[in-house]
Amino acid sequence: MSEALFENDVLKDSLGELFPLVRDELQLGWNVKANIAAAEQARIAMANSRIDRALIEGIGQMTLQVQSDVYHYWNTKHPGCWSDDGFKAWFKSQFPETRVFSAQKAQIVRP
Repeated sequence: MSEALFENDVLKDSLGELFPLVRDELQLGWNVKANIAAAEQARIAMANSRIDRALIEGIGQMTLQVQSDVYHYWNTKHPGCWSDDGFKAWFKSQFPETRVFSAQKAQIVRP
């Protein structure tokens, strides 16, 4: 959370004694949400390590599995980023726990 927000005298004056409580709640709330998202992403990574995945013809190959809060955070910060192959390559390198490894064999699904 931006420190500039908390240095705003108008905000301090308008909230009075409540200012430190509001500031702490905003900061704590943000940290809690980020920590919950990180824990959920770790759980997803652990589950992915136990699942055999393969290319499905016509659908493609799963390469990333991203927790929903993480997905929306980045999409809000950089709209359309998930359609950009360069961004996805960067994301994989920065957050290796989101990578999904698939077998090279193709599975053909027929109706």
